[in-house]
Amino acid sequence: MSSHRARKTVLIVDDNPDVREICSVALDYAGYRVLNARDGLEGVMIAREVLPDMVVMDGKLPVMGGWDAARILKEDPRTAPIPVLAFTASAVTPAQMRLLQDVTDGYIPKPCYPSEFLDAVQRWIGPSEVTLD
Repeated sequence: MSSHRARKTVLIVDDNPDVREICSVALDYAGYRVLNARDGLEGVMIAREVLPDMVVMDGKLPVMGGWDAARILKEDPRTAPIPVLAFTASAVTPAQMRLLQDVTDGYIPKPCYPSEFLDAVQRWIGPSEVTLD
């Protein structure tokens, strides 16, 4: 029986193309497979179809807000186990932090260096590759 390596997949949901590009380059360089969505609804659709290893979600998104999208993912038994990290530049009040804790698994503040972003992803899902038997 032979084994092979598979790349872990990270879905970035952010309406800012520059943020998506910077995060994608950092993750791709580290060996992750990267998917992108421009709004919360697209993020939910991609997550349900692909079942990524992690979702990184901005809060303020067009079409469907990020926290609504995160709640939908957490309420769906198929996507509930997927870690969802909030990735937002918004100042977070105590009430907002409670909401984030209800619908996300962690928080990465914007702005951050690509290395800090990558470190946060790796803390949650480990290295970019997994060995499959």
